[in-house]
Amino acid sequence: MLGEHGGTDSSIEGGSVQQQGMYEHLLLDSLQGFIINCERRARQENKIRKLRGLRENVPVAIPYGGVDADEDLELDDVYFEKSHEDDNDGFGL
Repeated sequence: MLGEHGGTDSSIEGGSVQQQGMYEHLLLDSLQGFIINCERRARQENKIRKLRGLRENVPVAIPYGGVDADEDLELDDVYFEKSHEDDNDGFGL
């Protein structure tokens, strides 16, 4: 599991602590990139729906060329905005 081996052991199941830390770092970076790309796609789909006057749940196809990556996003941008949207429905914490 991630973060379980934070002790001073010099090896973790045949690999060094340094290698384990590098694996965790690469895994977390990949997951973060995936989440950000999903958010970019959702934003572009919503933009297309607004331009076409479609309802929120209507599926749309992303045009040839893929999702625009012109907006610099971080996880804080994704989760901070989502938490404010959730507060508006009365169920936020």
